[in-house]
Amino acid sequence: MSTLSQAGESTAAGAPAGRGAPARIFRRRGLALAGTVAAVGALTLSLTLVVSGTGGAPTPAAAAVATPKLLTYVQDAPGQDAPEILGRLADTAAHRPDTVITGTEHLKNRGWYLNSSVDDGKTTSAVVPTERESWINPDGSAHSITRTGAPEFPTDKARAYWKKQGWSTEPGKPEVKDTQAGVEGRMWKDRPPTDPEALKTWLEKDHPAENGPAETVVAITDLIGERVLSAPERAAVLRVLATVPGLRYEGTTTDRAGRTGKAFSLDSDHGGLPNRKTLIVDPATGRIIDDEETLTETAGKLGVPIPSVISYTVYLAADTAPRQ
Repeated sequence: MSTLSQAGESTAAGAPAGRGAPARIFRRRGLALAGTVAAVGALTLSLTLVVSGTGGAPTPAAAAVATPKLLTYVQDAPGQDAPEILGRLADTAAHRPDTVITGTEHLKNRGWYLNSSVDDGKTTSAVVPTERESWINPDGSAHSITRTGAPEFPTDKARAYWKKQGWSTEPGKPEVKDTQAGVEGRMWKDRPPTDPEALKTWLEKDHPAENGPAETVVAITDLIGERVLSAPERAAVLRVLATVPGLRYEGTTTDRAGRTGKAFSLDSDHGGLPNRKTLIVDPATGRIIDDEETLTETAGKLGVPIPSVISYTVYLAADTAPRQ
Protein backbone atom coordinates (compact mmCIF):
# COMPACT_ATOMS: atom_id res chain seq x y z
CA MET A 1 0.00 0.00 0.00
CA SER A 2 1.28 3.45 -0.89
CA THR A 3 0.48 6.63 0.98
CA LEU A 4 1.58 10.21 0.54
CA SER A 5 2.43 12.13 3.69
CA GLN A 6 3.94 15.36 4.93
CA ALA A 7 6.49 15.62 7.70
CA GLY A 8 5.12 17.09 10.88
CA GLU A 9 1.73 15.39 10.53
CA SER A 10 0.72 12.21 12.33
CA THR A 11 2.03 10.30 9.32
CA ALA A 12 5.54 11.25 10.36
CA ALA A 13 5.07 8.95 13.32
CA GLY A 14 3.84 6.13 11.13
CA ALA A 15 0.09 6.64 10.77
CA PRO A 16 -1.02 6.51 7.12
CA ALA A 17 -2.28 9.57 5.33
CA GLY A 18 -4.84 9.62 2.56
CA ARG A 19 -3.37 9.26 -0.90
CA GLY A 20 -3.55 12.44 -2.95
CA ALA A 21 -2.04 14.17 -5.94
CA PRO A 22 1.45 15.45 -5.06
CA ALA A 23 0.83 18.59 -7.11
CA ARG A 24 -1.80 19.70 -4.56
CA ILE A 25 0.30 19.87 -1.40
CA PHE A 26 -0.68 22.45 1.19
CA ARG A 27 1.23 23.90 4.11
CA ARG A 28 2.13 21.30 6.71
CA ARG A 29 0.71 23.31 9.62
CA GLY A 30 -2.11 24.80 7.57
CA LEU A 31 -4.11 21.61 7.01
CA ALA A 32 -7.14 23.12 8.72
CA LEU A 33 -6.99 25.81 6.02
CA ALA A 34 -6.42 23.56 3.01
CA GLY A 35 -8.39 24.87 0.08
CA THR A 36 -9.05 28.21 1.74
CA VAL A 37 -7.75 31.64 0.89
CA ALA A 38 -5.20 31.32 3.70
CA ALA A 39 -3.76 28.11 2.31
CA VAL A 40 -3.10 29.68 -1.05
CA GLY A 41 -1.28 32.58 0.57
CA ALA A 42 1.95 30.55 0.51
CA LEU A 43 4.72 30.28 -2.04
CA THR A 44 5.80 26.70 -1.44
CA LEU A 45 8.38 24.08 -2.39
CA SER A 46 7.83 20.49 -1.23
CA LEU A 47 11.09 18.95 -0.10
CA THR A 48 11.60 15.19 -0.18
CA LEU A 49 13.99 12.24 -0.42
CA VAL A 50 14.34 8.60 -1.43
CA VAL A 51 15.02 5.72 0.96
CA SER A 52 15.04 2.01 0.07
CA GLY A 53 14.27 -0.81 2.48
CA THR A 54 12.37 -0.96 5.72
CA GLY A 55 14.07 1.18 8.34
CA GLY A 56 16.94 1.94 5.97
CA ALA A 57 19.05 5.07 6.24
CA PRO A 58 19.12 7.52 3.33
CA THR A 59 22.05 7.48 0.95
CA PRO A 60 24.33 10.55 1.22
CA ALA A 61 23.12 11.74 -2.19
CA ALA A 62 19.47 11.47 -1.20
CA ALA A 63 20.04 13.23 2.11
CA ALA A 64 21.94 16.03 0.38
CA VAL A 65 19.01 16.62 -1.97
CA ALA A 66 16.37 16.28 0.70
CA THR A 67 17.36 18.37 3.66
CA PRO A 68 18.40 22.04 3.78
CA LYS A 69 21.42 23.01 5.82
CA LEU A 70 20.82 23.81 9.47
CA LEU A 71 20.83 27.49 10.32
CA THR A 72 23.84 28.88 12.15
CA TYR A 73 23.52 31.34 15.02
CA VAL A 74 25.65 34.09 16.52
CA GLN A 75 25.02 34.43 20.24
CA ASP A 76 24.75 38.18 20.77
CA ALA A 77 22.91 38.38 24.10
CA PRO A 78 24.68 36.28 26.74
CA GLY A 79 22.77 36.01 29.97
CA GLN A 80 19.52 37.31 28.48
CA ASP A 81 16.50 35.05 28.14
CA ALA A 82 13.90 34.80 25.39
CA PRO A 83 11.10 36.76 27.15
CA GLU A 84 13.42 39.69 27.83
CA ILE A 85 14.60 39.91 24.21
CA LEU A 86 11.09 39.41 22.83
CA GLY A 87 9.84 42.18 25.10
CA ARG A 88 12.32 44.62 23.52
CA LEU A 89 11.37 43.45 20.02
CA ALA A 90 7.70 43.96 20.89
CA ASP A 91 8.47 47.52 22.05
CA THR A 92 10.20 48.17 18.71
CA ALA A 93 7.24 46.77 16.78
CA ALA A 94 4.75 48.83 18.78
CA HIS A 95 6.46 52.06 17.71
CA ARG A 96 6.38 51.33 13.96
CA PRO A 97 4.17 53.65 11.88
CA ASP A 98 1.85 51.00 10.38
CA THR A 99 -0.72 51.17 13.15
CA VAL A 100 -3.82 50.27 11.12
CA ILE A 101 -4.34 47.76 8.30
CA THR A 102 -6.61 49.10 5.56
CA GLY A 103 -7.12 48.06 1.98
CA THR A 104 -6.26 44.77 0.32
CA GLU A 105 -4.13 42.32 2.33
CA HIS A 106 -1.43 40.79 0.14
CA LEU A 107 0.46 37.65 1.25
CA LYS A 108 3.33 35.84 -0.39
CA ASN A 109 5.43 33.08 1.17
CA ARG A 110 7.98 30.48 0.15
CA GLY A 111 8.92 27.24 1.86
CA TRP A 112 10.17 23.66 1.88
CA TYR A 113 8.13 20.78 3.28
CA LEU A 114 9.06 17.11 3.53
CA ASN A 115 6.59 14.90 1.63
CA SER A 116 7.05 11.15 1.25
CA SER A 117 5.28 8.18 -0.29
CA VAL A 118 5.64 5.03 1.84
CA ASP A 119 5.14 1.64 0.15
CA ASP A 120 6.00 -1.59 2.04
CA GLY A 121 8.77 0.10 4.00
CA LYS A 122 10.15 2.00 1.02
CA THR A 123 10.05 5.80 1.11
CA THR A 124 9.99 7.65 -2.20
CA SER A 125 9.58 11.39 -2.67
CA ALA A 126 10.04 14.37 -4.97
CA VAL A 127 10.56 18.12 -4.87
CA VAL A 128 7.36 19.75 -6.15
CA PRO A 129 7.73 23.55 -6.53
CA THR A 130 4.52 25.47 -5.91
CA GLU A 131 3.84 29.20 -5.93
CA ARG A 132 0.97 30.63 -3.91
CA GLU A 133 -0.06 34.24 -3.51
CA SER A 134 -3.30 35.86 -2.33
CA TRP A 135 -5.04 39.22 -2.20
CA ILE A 136 -7.88 39.60 0.34
CA ASN A 137 -10.14 42.63 0.21
CA PRO A 138 -11.74 44.33 3.24
CA ASP A 139 -15.15 42.86 2.37
CA GLY A 140 -13.71 39.33 2.51
CA SER A 141 -13.60 38.77 -1.24
CA ALA A 142 -10.30 37.34 -2.37
CA HIS A 143 -8.22 36.34 -5.36
CA SER A 144 -5.50 33.71 -5.21
CA ILE A 145 -3.13 32.05 -7.66
CA THR A 146 -1.40 28.70 -7.25
CA ARG A 147 1.30 27.64 -9.71
CA THR A 148 2.78 24.16 -9.48
CA GLY A 149 6.02 23.31 -11.26
CA ALA A 150 7.24 19.94 -12.50
CA PRO A 151 8.33 17.55 -9.72
CA GLU A 152 12.09 17.19 -9.33
CA PHE A 153 13.63 13.84 -8.36
CA PRO A 154 16.97 12.87 -6.77
CA THR A 155 17.16 9.69 -8.88
CA ASP A 156 15.66 8.16 -12.05
CA LYS A 157 14.34 5.37 -9.85
CA ALA A 158 12.33 7.86 -7.84
CA ARG A 159 10.88 9.37 -11.02
CA ALA A 160 9.90 5.95 -12.34
CA TYR A 161 8.18 5.05 -9.08
CA TRP A 162 6.36 8.38 -9.04
CA LYS A 163 5.02 7.78 -12.56
CA LYS A 164 4.06 4.21 -11.66
CA GLN A 165 1.75 5.56 -8.98
CA GLY A 166 -0.03 7.65 -11.62
CA TRP A 167 1.26 10.96 -10.27
CA SER A 168 2.02 13.70 -12.75
CA THR A 169 5.61 14.62 -13.64
CA GLU A 170 4.52 17.70 -15.61
CA PRO A 171 4.00 21.29 -14.42
CA GLY A 172 0.48 21.95 -13.23
CA LYS A 173 -1.79 24.53 -14.78
CA PRO A 174 -2.13 27.78 -12.80
CA GLU A 175 -5.06 27.49 -10.43
CA VAL A 176 -6.94 30.73 -9.95
CA LYS A 177 -9.53 31.00 -7.20
CA ASP A 178 -11.89 33.86 -6.50
CA THR A 179 -13.84 34.03 -3.25
CA GLN A 180 -16.96 36.16 -3.02
CA ALA A 181 -17.59 38.68 -0.28
CA GLY A 182 -19.22 37.11 2.73
CA VAL A 183 -17.59 33.71 2.18
CA GLU A 184 -14.94 33.79 4.89
CA GLY A 185 -11.99 31.57 4.07
CA ARG A 186 -9.76 32.48 7.00
CA MET A 187 -9.45 30.80 10.36
CA TRP A 188 -9.94 34.10 12.19
CA LYS A 189 -12.58 36.40 10.70
CA ASP A 190 -11.87 39.44 12.88
CA ARG A 191 -8.73 41.47 13.47
CA PRO A 192 -6.54 40.02 16.25
CA PRO A 193 -6.67 41.77 19.65
CA THR A 194 -3.73 44.00 20.56
CA ASP A 195 -3.91 43.13 24.25
CA PRO A 196 -1.58 40.12 24.78
CA GLU A 197 -3.90 38.31 27.24
CA ALA A 198 -6.88 38.75 24.93
CA LEU A 199 -4.81 37.67 21.95
CA LYS A 200 -3.67 34.51 23.69
CA THR A 201 -7.29 33.53 24.39
CA TRP A 202 -8.27 34.47 20.82
CA LEU A 203 -5.55 32.24 19.34
CA GLU A 204 -6.72 29.28 21.42
CA LYS A 205 -10.04 29.12 19.56
CA ASP A 206 -8.67 26.61 17.03
CA HIS A 207 -5.41 25.83 18.84
CA PRO A 208 -6.36 24.46 22.29
CA ALA A 209 -3.91 25.10 25.11
CA GLU A 210 -4.12 21.46 26.23
CA ASN A 211 -2.09 20.53 23.14
CA GLY A 212 0.96 22.00 24.84
CA PRO A 213 3.20 25.07 24.45
CA ALA A 214 4.06 24.25 20.82
CA GLU A 215 0.41 24.78 19.90
CA THR A 216 0.88 28.50 20.59
CA VAL A 217 3.80 28.60 18.15
CA VAL A 218 1.64 26.82 15.54
CA ALA A 219 -1.21 29.29 16.13
CA ILE A 220 1.14 32.22 15.59
CA THR A 221 2.49 30.84 12.31
CA ASP A 222 -1.04 30.09 11.12
CA LEU A 223 -2.01 33.68 11.92
CA ILE A 224 0.85 35.33 10.05
CA GLY A 225 0.19 33.01 7.13
CA GLU A 226 -3.33 34.37 6.65
CA ARG A 227 -3.35 37.95 7.95
CA VAL A 228 -1.28 41.10 7.45
CA LEU A 229 -0.57 42.40 10.96
CA SER A 230 -0.33 46.02 12.07
CA ALA A 231 2.46 47.21 14.36
CA PRO A 232 0.35 46.87 17.56
CA GLU A 233 -0.80 43.41 16.46
CA ARG A 234 2.78 42.29 15.79
CA ALA A 235 3.81 43.59 19.21
CA ALA A 236 1.02 41.60 20.87
CA VAL A 237 2.04 38.44 18.98
CA LEU A 238 5.61 38.78 20.24
CA ARG A 239 4.41 39.28 23.82
CA VAL A 240 2.31 36.12 23.56
CA LEU A 241 5.31 34.26 22.13
CA ALA A 242 7.34 35.44 25.13
CA THR A 243 4.97 33.56 27.46
CA VAL A 244 5.57 30.15 25.84
CA PRO A 245 7.22 27.86 28.44
CA GLY A 246 10.55 26.44 27.34
CA LEU A 247 11.15 28.98 24.57
CA ARG A 248 14.81 29.95 24.27
CA TYR A 249 16.81 32.54 22.37
CA GLU A 250 19.21 31.02 19.84
CA GLY A 251 20.94 34.20 18.65
CA THR A 252 21.13 36.16 15.40
CA THR A 253 20.91 34.26 12.12
CA THR A 254 20.37 34.70 8.39
CA ASP A 255 17.14 33.20 7.10
CA ARG A 256 16.50 31.30 3.85
CA ALA A 257 15.82 34.56 2.02
CA GLY A 258 19.09 36.16 3.15
CA ARG A 259 17.57 38.38 5.86
CA THR A 260 19.03 38.89 9.31
CA GLY A 261 16.84 38.12 12.30
CA LYS A 262 16.70 36.93 15.89
CA ALA A 263 15.82 33.25 16.35
CA PHE A 264 13.68 31.65 19.07
CA SER A 265 13.21 27.88 19.42
CA LEU A 266 11.02 25.41 21.28
CA ASP A 267 11.63 21.65 21.60
CA SER A 268 8.63 19.32 21.81
CA ASP A 269 7.05 16.21 20.30
CA HIS A 270 4.14 18.20 18.91
CA GLY A 271 3.21 16.62 15.58
CA GLY A 272 4.37 13.09 16.45
CA LEU A 273 8.19 13.17 16.49
CA PRO A 274 10.65 15.07 18.72
CA ASN A 275 11.27 18.34 16.91
CA ARG A 276 12.44 21.92 17.29
CA LYS A 277 10.25 24.77 16.07
CA THR A 278 12.13 27.99 15.34
CA LEU A 279 10.78 31.45 14.59
CA ILE A 280 12.96 34.26 13.24
CA VAL A 281 12.01 37.88 13.97
CA ASP A 282 13.10 40.96 12.05
CA PRO A 283 14.56 43.23 14.77
CA ALA A 284 13.67 46.41 12.86
CA THR A 285 9.95 45.72 12.39
CA GLY A 286 9.01 42.93 14.80
CA ARG A 287 7.75 40.83 11.88
CA ILE A 288 8.21 37.07 11.99
CA ILE A 289 10.01 36.44 8.72
CA ASP A 290 10.80 32.72 8.87
CA ASP A 291 9.65 29.60 10.70
CA GLU A 292 11.46 26.26 10.67
CA GLU A 293 11.01 22.74 12.00
CA THR A 294 13.88 20.35 12.68
CA LEU A 295 13.78 16.70 13.74
CA THR A 296 16.01 16.36 16.79
CA GLU A 297 16.05 12.72 17.98
CA THR A 298 14.52 10.30 15.49
CA ALA A 299 13.18 10.44 11.94
CA GLY A 300 10.62 7.63 12.28
CA LYS A 301 9.95 6.29 8.78
CA LEU A 302 11.08 9.47 7.04
CA GLY A 303 14.66 8.24 6.61
CA VAL A 304 16.45 11.57 7.01
CA PRO A 305 19.56 12.02 9.17
CA ILE A 306 19.30 13.55 12.65
CA PRO A 307 19.16 16.48 13.02
CA SER A 308 17.37 17.45 9.81
CA VAL A 309 15.31 20.45 8.76
CA ILE A 310 12.00 19.03 7.54
CA SER A 311 10.24 22.29 6.78
CA TYR A 312 10.68 26.02 6.59
CA THR A 313 8.58 28.97 5.48
CA VAL A 314 9.90 32.40 4.61
CA TYR A 315 7.32 35.17 4.70
CA LEU A 316 8.21 37.39 1.77
CA ALA A 317 5.27 39.76 1.56
CA ALA A 318 2.65 40.82 4.07
CA ASP A 319 1.46 44.22 2.95
CA THR A 320 -1.53 46.14 1.69
CA ALA A 321 -1.20 46.18 -2.07
CA PRO A 322 -3.93 45.88 -4.72
CA ARG A 323 -3.71 43.03 -7.18
CA GLN A 324 -1.63 43.89 -10.23
